[in-house]
Amino acid sequence: MRIAFEARGKYRKQFVDCTAAYIKNIDGLLHFGDRQSDFDVTGLVRNKILKGRKGFLLTRDEFLYKDNNWKTDHYLDEHFEVFKDQLRRNSGDFVKRGHKLDLVRDYYNFYRALSSKIELLYSKQKITHVVFFEIPHLAIDYVLYTVAQKLGIPTLILSQKIPGKIFSMWNINDFGNLQINTELKLAEEVKKNDVNLFYMDASWQERSQRGQFNLNELVRLLRNIACNRPKLLLSPIDLIDIIKRTRSVKTSLPYWRDFIKFDFSEAQLQYFEKLCDFECNQPDLNANFIYVPLHLQPEMTTSSLGGEFVDQALLIETLSKLLPEGWKIYVKENPKQSCYDRPLRFFERINNLTNVLFVPADTDTNELSAKARIVATVSGVAGWEAIKLGTPALIFGVTWYASMPGVFKYNENIDLIKIASFRINKQILERSINQLFSKTHEGNIDKVYFKHVEHFNKETNAKTVGKLIGDLLSGNQRTTFSKSA
Repeated sequence: MRIAFEARGKYRKQFVDCTAAYIKNIDGLLHFGDRQSDFDVTGLVRNKILKGRKGFLLTRDEFLYKDNNWKTDHYLDEHFEVFKDQLRRNSGDFVKRGHKLDLVRDYYNFYRALSSKIELLYSKQKITHVVFFEIPHLAIDYVLYTVAQKLGIPTLILSQKIPGKIFSMWNINDFGNLQINTELKLAEEVKKNDVNLFYMDASWQERSQRGQFNLNELVRLLRNIACNRPKLLLSPIDLIDIIKRTRSVKTSLPYWRDFIKFDFSEAQLQYFEKLCDFECNQPDLNANFIYVPLHLQPEMTTSSLGGEFVDQALLIETLSKLLPEGWKIYVKENPKQSCYDRPLRFFERINNLTNVLFVPADTDTNELSAKARIVATVSGVAGWEAIKLGTPALIFGVTWYASMPGVFKYNENIDLIKIASFRINKQILERSINQLFSKTHEGNIDKVYFKHVEHFNKETNAKTVGKLIGDLLSGNQRTTFSKSA
């Protein structure tokens, strides 16, 4: 067995070491990670060419190579758009010291050069398996995954959404694919399994005090401008205009909607000015409506799991065409979102739809979910929360709770009234949730969850994860999700 790992950071390096120690028949290991790994992939997304223990994955010339007449590769071409979307988040247009790629052709050449180098490495090293510690969504890891799939190399993917619990699968599209036995056994004890949404702030769900613009806020703004748009400081008229616009935004939105913390740009200010337009909207919660809470972008939930609905405006446009007469779509922006992936054109497309309404930032998402006929999402946890409240969920991508009763996958022939009429049996739902959780694995692979697990020990956890990977690769354990399920 010869294994390639995509594992970044010291804590995941422990998982690699523990896996290698546990598997007796391993005779080759290839580690993609940081400079302490065989090949450094962490900086490639920003054109940082860093050397690993076995040299450079790509040289700078290969990264910026242009005008290469690549032979047609239908498999790679099919996955290029996803790669491009993932890489775009590290463009110089959006982040400081981002990559210098500009034209689509530049992206494509980088994609093909990277794919060719990885395919060569897999072949030379005779790799038999590739292991990921999250669903590939950061461009480079996606190429590692895509090339392995092209070559028919099994790809073991671990993913964590719940403290202490790990999901596993062999293909991204299998995420959530689980055969649920809905036969109700009343005598069976019902366990209480749930997801700890520790990243959700309760203050976002209640009418909030408006923000303030005092001397401290002015100083913060000026510092931001000095770092990001210093020329404005030399133009008093323009600077005063920016200050006035900023004051208007800060005092119109909830106090927690703080745009000064983001890198200052005209696009950023225009985005938050647009949000102010929605604060006076008053949704009728007694009407027939579908609730669409927008995803934070860019994120894995859309970039890897959304397919064409990585464009959330397309999701809303699609729903709008299917909406029964007299129904509405209520859209709520993600409380962490900035102007990235929210150009003014995004709002123009949605505002052209007469049956769609953006709701104020601090409208209670729980109340919206409870009173909606349907909650629609690409792959977000909002669908999970909806079915627990008894509201059917419509998903447009793939997600871990896709097999739960009350969850429906979008297709061109869906009947929204039929979906809205579905009644979720709480006992069957709880039984289904128990089955889902029973197929998860013990352990933690994402450090954000470490502090949310009682009596957590890094060394013990690393050994647990290493053994898990060994058992999954050898067939001693079955993955949580699979095509055959």
